[in-house]
Amino acid sequence: MRHSSEAFHDSDIVDRSPCHAETRKDILSEIEAWAIDASSEPGYWMFGMAGTGKSTIAISICRMLKNKDVLAATFFCSRQIPECNNYRLIIPTLSYQLARFSKTFAMSLKRILTSNPDIVIKTPGVQVEKLLLIEPWKAAIKTAQMGSFHPVLVLDAFDECQDIAKVLQPLVSAISKKELQGLKFFITSWPEPKIQAELKAYSASGMKEFILHNVEEDIVQKDIFVYLQKELQEISPTPEQLCLLTNLSKQLFIYAATVVRFVKDADGISRKRKRLFGCIQNEANLKDLDALYVEILEMATEKLQDQEMKDDLNIIHTIVSVGKPLTCQTIADLLHVEVESVSNLIFRLHAVFYMTEADGPISIFHKSFYDFFASSKDSKYKYNASAQHESLTFSCLQIMERLCFNICDLPSSFMKDDDVPGFKDKVCQKIPETLNYCSQFWTDHFEIGQTDQLFQKVQEILIEKGIYWLEAMSLLESLPRCSKMLDAILKTRSNNVDHSTVERIVSYLQNLIRQFINGDIYGMTPHLYLSIMPFWENDVGCKPQIQRGIKLINRVIDWLPETTVTVNVSARVKSVHYSPIGDKIGTGCDDHTVRIWDARTGAQIGVPLQGHDGLVTSVAFSPDGTRIVSGSGDLTLRIWDARTGAQIGEPLQGHDDWVTSVAFSPDGTRIVSGSDDNTVRIWDARTAAQIGVPLQGHDGLVTSVAESLPNPVHRYQSSIPYDCKLLLVMLCLLTDLLLQICIGLYLRMVGSSFHISFHLLFGFQLPFKKFYGLPKPSASFQLRDSPNSH
Repeated sequence: MRHSSEAFHDSDIVDRSPCHAETRKDILSEIEAWAIDASSEPGYWMFGMAGTGKSTIAISICRMLKNKDVLAATFFCSRQIPECNNYRLIIPTLSYQLARFSKTFAMSLKRILTSNPDIVIKTPGVQVEKLLLIEPWKAAIKTAQMGSFHPVLVLDAFDECQDIAKVLQPLVSAISKKELQGLKFFITSWPEPKIQAELKAYSASGMKEFILHNVEEDIVQKDIFVYLQKELQEISPTPEQLCLLTNLSKQLFIYAATVVRFVKDADGISRKRKRLFGCIQNEANLKDLDALYVEILEMATEKLQDQEMKDDLNIIHTIVSVGKPLTCQTIADLLHVEVESVSNLIFRLHAVFYMTEADGPISIFHKSFYDFFASSKDSKYKYNASAQHESLTFSCLQIMERLCFNICDLPSSFMKDDDVPGFKDKVCQKIPETLNYCSQFWTDHFEIGQTDQLFQKVQEILIEKGIYWLEAMSLLESLPRCSKMLDAILKTRSNNVDHSTVERIVSYLQNLIRQFINGDIYGMTPHLYLSIMPFWENDVGCKPQIQRGIKLINRVIDWLPETTVTVNVSARVKSVHYSPIGDKIGTGCDDHTVRIWDARTGAQIGVPLQGHDGLVTSVAFSPDGTRIVSGSGDLTLRIWDARTGAQIGEPLQGHDDWVTSVAFSPDGTRIVSGSDDNTVRIWDARTAAQIGVPLQGHDGLVTSVAESLPNPVHRYQSSIPYDCKLLLVMLCLLTDLLLQICIGLYLRMVGSSFHISFHLLFGFQLPFKKFYGLPKPSASFQLRDSPNSH
């Protein structure tokens, strides 16, 4: 199940520090008391302005709860990290951690994912209902596995996650209605209107509120004083200096923390004291956090010439603009500058930037630094987002010109990408971080910085490198993302540019993506060229141009709309089968049902046929159209009356894995099934008993089965009614009799005298019981022309 390990509280990709040992004692004690009190509210919402220390408190709470073995799951949102600001990953990530916390929860979750693997990509409302509500958590509660304690889930900085309201509504609703009985949720955020609206709607019954920036100023400043005293003890500041700095911080812990990093960044005790003294001396100008950032920037860029200052600001603006934290080398590649220029600047700006390791990605300590540039009125530091993203788009497109055919030198199309020896290393080597980033994020920059000139460049790159871009994204396991990226291009508009060509190119590329992703060869990148492009319409001239080796004369898609019947199914369809005379359609769906439809009108006939406990993977009508057999992920086959919808008999059990394919024999007496357990089985359609032993020999999954037609003799038995058989026999007897009378009369006329005995014509020496289902008739008689003749 896809989840975001980077959003765990103890992930090392982001520097997440707890509160200082001697600070925030009262607040932490109150939260701890709420967490261990079984009768307290199931939800605790702490909100406060930027820089008040919400995330630091959240980290401290996580460590405290983990020590008590009641920390069940965490999700720390971050604007800088894509997987930490994707609302679609929040519920799956929490469920993943809950499965590690509770064995019963894990077993129930596994059953759900086995029967419905697509649930991870459903809406958050469905995710909450299925992944947390219905089976897994209730199963864990029923076993009393949790005992007397209540596991706690911690969700931090919801304001940094895009479209967070889509998760909050179903999640907070479930919390307030106590549908997640026994779970507790600790949530932090800014007091943003959308978040407030969702949380306050349920605060009266299920949410406890704590407004961090409303804590009395003297309490906060006492904690800030202690923090500064401990962190700056190396340079021995006087109590007066600490008081002045505490007053400057007001209630913003981030201000105090930034000053500490700024001071400690200097080399030697004397320089550190000089920096501290400088911050205090400029008290009149340091009225807020923005002013502190100005001080830090001026200190880092002093003695620079104008062009050097401009170059450094371009580096800073790039770091705050990119879609995820990048290394110094990648920032340098995007800007076409020396890597030392970037690393030296980061070294001078450790107060606002940090790297988890020497050559690791650069992150911003606090999003207020980004906000400082976005809202700065100082022309010296003014950030032009549109121009910055336009420049980054051009840079990305230029770097993407390195894309080429078979960029990773894959040796064969006969194996999946992951099975190629050293595949991961090949990808890292041939598609390094810079090319990787440009391939995955260029449209993010284009959306903000699009210009007429950019449109022309995009058109050129899609024609020249579009296919190679899809190849690279496939190798990076990000091909599904391409459709959304191409959609982003269509959303941008300019009155001075003809969009028709770009729209056609995007349409063709999206069609190519769909064909590749929906096939069994997805994950085998060479087949993009070998198996998909020979059938792909490429009227826009995208390179490479592969000659179409097969000419399609009658194409399935060339139907007339007026002759088409649309069947609207509320669930995802896994299998479709026509009845023998074509008047009905049977479907197997991922909601565990079989449905029957009128093939002429598209209307559903009756109610869904229910009984399976897993998604229905295959359906088939009997030859006479009276029965339907279905195979399912619940390891069983079931037979249904196609007229009444009732299940006939008990489920056919025996397979050890998903049943993937089912079929009736031509006479309707047997059923054959294939399964992921690598076997084929034959069943008696009347008794539901298995006939013989499983047919074994396959080394992989059995995905399709069919029973051959009987020999020509048997075909009569299954296609000719009994009455017609009897009539046919009588006609044959009569014909034979008349023929023998004629022969006898002829022999009398020519004077011959011998015994003749004929059996029926037309090969009736064959066993009649097998041929007609009747006893073998025998017709013979004797003709004598003298008493001695025999």
